[in-house]
Order: sequence, then structure tokens, then C-alpha cells
Amino acid sequence: MGTYSLPDLSYDYGALEPAMSGDILELHHSKHHAAYVKGANDTLERIAEAREKGDYASLVGLEKTMAFNLSGHVLHSIFWNNLSPEGGDRPDGELAAAIDEHFGSFEKFSAQLSAATTGVQGSGWGVLSWEPLGKRLIIEQVYDHHGNVGQGSTPLLAFDAWEHAYYLQYRNVRPDYVQRLWDLVNWNDVIARFEAARGVKLAMSLPPFQAAQLAAGVLAARHRGDLRDAEALLGSFPDEASKTRGFHVLAELSLSLVRAQTGQTMDELIQELSIQLAHANELLPPPRVDPLASGRMDT
Repeated sequence: MGTYSLPDLSYDYGALEPAMSGDILELHHSKHHAAYVKGANDTLERIAEAREKGDYASLVGLEKTMAFNLSGHVLHSIFWNNLSPEGGDRPDGELAAAIDEHFGSFEKFSAQLSAATTGVQGSGWGVLSWEPLGKRLIIEQVYDHHGNVGQGSTPLLAFDAWEHAYYLQYRNVRPDYVQRLWDLVNWNDVIARFEAARGVKLAMSLPPFQAAQLAAGVLAARHRGDLRDAEALLGSFPDEASKTRGFHVLAELSLSLVRAQTGQTMDELIQELSIQLAHANELLPPPRVDPLASGRMDT
């Protein structure tokens, strides 16, 4: 059995009419998407065979084929869930606020995504994605299924611009097809993807001395009573490992310098620095408890 499988749709093939004909949807899902699933599974087997034979030269082309088919499978799986017979309108809540913040308004956002989709040269996608380093929404114009994609970005809303998605119904008038997609958007699904994507952080640990500089900034802000600045600096650490490393290196540097100048014992310096670090740690948010993981609900 292959690693990847064709997902079932949550609606009938005719459920998206008249915006998307049942014939197109059935062909698109059962033939085109299924071909990407089969292509990904077949390519995985060919990669394993080449690796077993030591034929590493052939892996370059196979890995490109794998990227094409797997990306096609992923984007189509998102696309089906992005659509709903009860779709349309516009989002609310934090996603709506983020769209206003990063694009200026929903109208500007929808115009930009429509332009990215209709403007694809050849085959591709227009995609609303979450970019975790800048912590912002972006729009990507994807070529084929895997070209021109930002590393680390997470697709939230995907508009298929391949001709097989619309040509039998809309012929060569791609803008009309894209306009009708807005009537089908399942914003509940997009919002769920947005909320999940914001919880993902890239592993971008800081080098030791850069982390120590950031830790020093936290302590300096705390010392001058600027709690807001201290909290912002703490939030600048990309991960807990960088935060721990930064304060550890800062402690070692501070102890060696101060001891040389003051003649204090190491125990005295450690006690004093521990107090300072404890004050800084008060700014850290309490650990979040997942009730599903812990098996209980805190009240």
C-alpha cells in the first residue's frame, strides 16, 4: 500500500454547481488529483530502488518528480477543503484583522489573490500563506505545484489555476473562474488553518553570543524599569533553547568579569546573578497546559 492516498470529498461532485460543474469536479478529483497521488507513491518506490542500487545520479530527477507530485497532492487536498457549497462571504475574527493589517482591507486582499491566480503563466496556483519568520500573511504565485514557493510558508487558501480546473466550463476566461471561486470559499477551514499555522515556529536558534546580547538587553530593560521593552526582547528569542543559552552565556561572561574587578567569591556572584535572572524570568508567560495531553482541565 502506498504512503499517500486520495482523500474523500466532504461534498458530492455536483454540490459546487453552478460555480464549478460536477463533471469538472469529478474529473479533477478522481483523475488529476489521483494521478498526483499515484505519482508520489510510484516515485517513492523508484527512489528507494535507486538508493538500494547505489544509483544516486538518478535521484536528482526523481526528487524533482517527487516534489511535483507531492506538492500537487498537498495543494489539491487543501483546495477541496477550502471549498464548500455554503461558502462565500468573508472571514471574521483574527483572520479578518490579520488581512486588514497585512493587505489594507479585504477588498485589496481579494484583488491581489485574484491577480496572482489569473496572472499565472501556464499552470500554477494563487495561494494565501502564513509566513512564520515575519509572522504575517503573504500571497504566493506558485508555478506548477512547487515552484516559486517561500521556504517555511504554510498554505491557508489555495486557488487552482491549472486549465484542468476550469477549461471545460470557462474555456480560456480564467478571470471568470477565479471570481466564482470566491463564492465557494470555506472560511471556517481557512481560519482553522490560520490558527494552526500561527502556532508553528521555525527552528532558528541564535548563535551563543547573539543570544547573550539579547539576554543582556532583557536584563538592562528590567533594570531601568521598562517592562514592556523587556517583554518584547524576551519574545524575540526564536526558541527556548536560544533563551536558555543566551542567559547561560551571559551569566558566565558576567561572573568572570565581575569577579576579576571586585574580588567577590564565585558563590556570592552566583547568588546575586540568580536573583537578577529570577526577576527577568517573572516576565515569562506561564507554561500552557494542553488538557488533552495532560488528561485534565485546569479551573
